Amino acid sequence: VIICVCFIVFTLLCLLSVAAIEKKNPFDYIRTISPVLLIALSTASSSATFASHTRTASTEQGIRDYLVNFSIPVGALFSKPFVVPVLFLVTIFLGNFYGISFGIAEIISLVVLSIIMSIAVPPAQGMGTFLFTVVFKKYGIPLEGLAMAASLFILFDYLITSGDVFSINISMLHTEHFLKKAEQKKPARFSASI
Repeated sequence: VIICVCFIVFTLLCLLSVAAIEKKNPFDYIRTISPVLLIALSTASSSATFASHTRTASTEQGIRDYLVNFSIPVGALFSKPFVVPVLFLVTIFLGNFYGISFGIAEIISLVVLSIIMSIAVPPAQGMGTFLFTVVFKKYGIPLEGLAMAASLFILFDYLITSGDVFSINISMLHTEHFLKKAEQKKPARFSASI
């Protein structure tokens, strides 16, 4: 439940950024990106969304091609914010289940490790088990807990992939917005200097 609440909070923050920065209706934005999100939700594969995501970003959202062709593959590799709460909360839960207490120092280091691991690990099947193996070894959690952690990761992988694709699209949208803003300011500075 807490993991789902984290996902909802992340999604609402992203939609709030669409409303605040882009001045767009979040419902219209969701309607535009929903085919891509449905593919991600049904396949748990960011690779399966590549063609649809590229087409939607280029044609329907007006994001320039070089930004789309760079952001989607690189984002799939390095932008996985929805992995962090799953890794963090499942580790805390299983640590407590096995009688391991986490102080403030351990919690802070677990947050940092979760962020690093989510960025460092490629988006491939079985990576959840790899992530939890590294984290469990670090905090002394018995590896029998891997069965439960891997099962939870597989269950949440559909939501994680959808959330990560969603965040990639939001970041592309904002980058395009700020690029257009910078291009509009450039001619004004040039004419002022002449």
